[in-house]
Amino acid sequence: MLSSQNPLRFLLGLPSGTQITIPASITTIGQSAFAKATGLTQITIPNTVTSIGLHAFDGATGLKQIVIPDSVTQIGRGAFRDCAALETVRLPKTLEVIPENTFDGCKNLKQIQLPTSVKEIQAGAFMDCYSLEGIQLHEGLESIGANAFEKCIALRNVVLPASLKKLGDGAFRNCSKLLNAVFLGSAPTTRTHSLIFYQTHVSVYYPANDPSWTANKIEHMTYGTNLWWPVEDPGSVELPKEGDPLAGRCGQTAYWKIEN
Repeated sequence: MLSSQNPLRFLLGLPSGTQITIPASITTIGQSAFAKATGLTQITIPNTVTSIGLHAFDGATGLKQIVIPDSVTQIGRGAFRDCAALETVRLPKTLEVIPENTFDGCKNLKQIQLPTSVKEIQAGAFMDCYSLEGIQLHEGLESIGANAFEKCIALRNVVLPASLKKLGDGAFRNCSKLLNAVFLGSAPTTRTHSLIFYQTHVSVYYPANDPSWTANKIEHMTYGTNLWWPVEDPGSVELPKEGDPLAGRCGQTAYWKIEN
């Protein structure tokens, strides 16, 4: 196991621009092993590693990219929290859970490809990822925790798969640029007054003929500035692509495309 009982020794001991290759003899990156290692900019993880511990890289503010090999089956809570320079992440193909606060505070993370194996995104997993522009949630995802994507202020569109069964309070709270949210299946379980889209101006689409989408359910999930649209086929909703003009709102310029 590679671990540190005193993360400050990395803070004090690693010069800026440090690159580390973990030896193949290591199978576990332990709790807080590289926490506060602000000088670390690159790390190579061998395919002998099977788990990454709690807060393993928490506060490693110089780390710009990370490739997690497919051998890793478990990632601890807050493992990459506050990795402010992190831009790209490659996750293991068989990972099933994105734990609490895994990428919380990764302000420069723009894109991340979730493996199709992911079944659960826990609370705060991507909170304060200010640069996250898009994320694909695959069929098979069953649960999104509270505040999972809170303050992802660059996020414009999200499609929630039919497999989704549970959606936590404020999951997309304060996503100020979120334009569209599409539910492909039945209404997920939520708490009363869960305010999933609090402080957004999102248009939400859901299956028109699904009886689980009751007025009471929508009221519990919504906020006054959200618009809810029942549609026959949510999967056919056309979402804006990168570079498209933002949809018009009060006080802004609206755009229409007129076709012959």
